[in-house]
Amino acid sequence: AAISPFIFLKKIKITGRFKYSGIFTLAVLTIVGMITLVNIISGNDFVLIAWNGGINFFLGNNELSNGWSATNPIIRQTWWGGYNDAIIIAEKNVGHDLRPSEVSAYWFKQSFNYIINNFGNWLKLIMRKIYLFSNNYEISNNQSIQYIHNHSFLLRIPFIKFAFLISFGLCGAIATIGRDKKRLILFLYMFLYSASIIIFFVNARYRMPIIPVLIIFSVSGIHWLFQQIKFRKKKEIFLFGTFFVILILLSFSDFYNTHNPNMSQVHFSLGNQYIKERDFNKAIHEFELSIEINPINIYAWNNLASALIQQKRYEEAYEALQMSLRYSENPTAYSRMGVIMIQLKNFKKAESVLNKAIKVNSQDPEGYYYLAFLKAQLGETEEALIILDECINLNPDPRYLISIFFLKGQIHFYRGEKDKAIGYLKKAEGLPKAKALLEEIKSQK
Repeated sequence: AAISPFIFLKKIKITGRFKYSGIFTLAVLTIVGMITLVNIISGNDFVLIAWNGGINFFLGNNELSNGWSATNPIIRQTWWGGYNDAIIIAEKNVGHDLRPSEVSAYWFKQSFNYIINNFGNWLKLIMRKIYLFSNNYEISNNQSIQYIHNHSFLLRIPFIKFAFLISFGLCGAIATIGRDKKRLILFLYMFLYSASIIIFFVNARYRMPIIPVLIIFSVSGIHWLFQQIKFRKKKEIFLFGTFFVILILLSFSDFYNTHNPNMSQVHFSLGNQYIKERDFNKAIHEFELSIEINPINIYAWNNLASALIQQKRYEEAYEALQMSLRYSENPTAYSRMGVIMIQLKNFKKAESVLNKAIKVNSQDPEGYYYLAFLKAQLGETEEALIILDECINLNPDPRYLISIFFLKGQIHFYRGEKDKAIGYLKKAEGLPKAKALLEEIKSQK
């Protein structure tokens, strides 16, 4: 984009083109520079924008990559689980602590080793990703877009499909690009942006930024086609039509069996949404449907238990967690068993299962949090604070972080350390109970 004034503004003097290029470059550097400065100051690391480029590149370029999945067997499938595992695995293999930029560099290196040693297979993977990128099916990595289509009148309209958009768009771009060189910048943007996605992995939401450009080229292509029909240019009509049919057939095809939505994941996602809305009956129903389709979905078993815990159906929740552990020993199941035991005042059993959660995965913050909660309940506040500090060092999900700060604030309050309590409760003001306790403390002063 910085050199585009030299290509498309040839009528302007060279000094003017340098001026426009300089303004654009300065604007970009200012925005990126501010983010980089924050990273240097707060993280003590030179990271331009975000450090997770390496792990994302690895997810799309390794021997187990399928071209669209943002997961890998060596890391957990949850967002924060994958985040922490990317750091843990890199540091374990290198043998010392790493800065975020070094973690990213480690995963880039793993990917490039795969590419160099398996170049032929990697080219096949790139071809698969090009195919998936241009396919009509909307590949998602956390929500089933196809399921949403079935419940939307607008999205069910036959011609509102990505297949028609990309087919008309590419035909229009090829047919009209030579007529106006200014359109070249749109074509270059579409090409370069598409390449930046394909080089990683393909998801429908990453295709969204090229849709406006495809709409422009689609309109141009349809107008151009009508012009050819008007002047009876049979050769041009035949070439346009042939290319369009080929693209449509490819876009609607399913060579890699990706068109079947994972209905277990659909019901799992709906269950999570109902939990956020605190509609636990509907959440339980959706998790049960998810499990019916895929009985080994431990995430559905664990979240079913969470919904049942909210309804104080502890025995059923415990049974759900036992099913989760039957299929895979995982820290989440043990942690939520600990929650049940705390509620039932069986503190000895609670401590036992929470320690199991930590033993299974010492990097999972949930077990630490509930163990600290238990220690606080038992009056062992000093140990509870130490455990919470360990929990914070594990880079937990921000939703857990607020709860951690609230618990620390509560502990300091009951220890009579009001200034420390206020400091932590201010960090947890997003929780109504934290705000209420903060107001209570201030009223006592």
